[in-house]
Amino acid sequence: MSVALCLLAATLTARATTTAPTRHPSPHESYETVTLGNGILAPYSFGSWLREWTQTLGKLKALGAIALVPGHGPVLRDSQYVDTLIGLVEETRAQVQAAVKEGSSLDDTRKKVDLGSYRRKLAGNDYWRQRAFDEFFFGPAVGQAYKEARGETMEE
Repeated sequence: MSVALCLLAATLTARATTTAPTRHPSPHESYETVTLGNGILAPYSFGSWLREWTQTLGKLKALGAIALVPGHGPVLRDSQYVDTLIGLVEETRAQVQAAVKEGSSLDDTRKKVDLGSYRRKLAGNDYWRQRAFDEFFFGPAVGQAYKEARGETMEE
């Protein structure tokens, strides 16, 4: 059995950088199990460039693992959750880019972006999960996507 250890907590939540303390698996290698750390535990977007986040998730999916082992929570036996995260991030970027093209301010963009279907899918009816989605994904992600759409660089 082949196992890959990816420190995606570093590559996803810390600005989706491609440099991490360990070797990243090659997209040409095949792994049955990929151990992820906290990288896909929840959609926390603080400091993440969304374009790079989807690229990193795409590389993870391309490994073709039959088991993804997050730092917390159940082992993932398919790519459904990864697909959901990719869709969430891509939808966020698309809606923000459309608002920026219209000349919207950041505040107006926040009002225009509707991620309700993803919020329901990821948080359900749980008040605390909904609040976490709003505070830890929606707010920071829209802000970062706004910067990306305007061609701004990430501040360290």
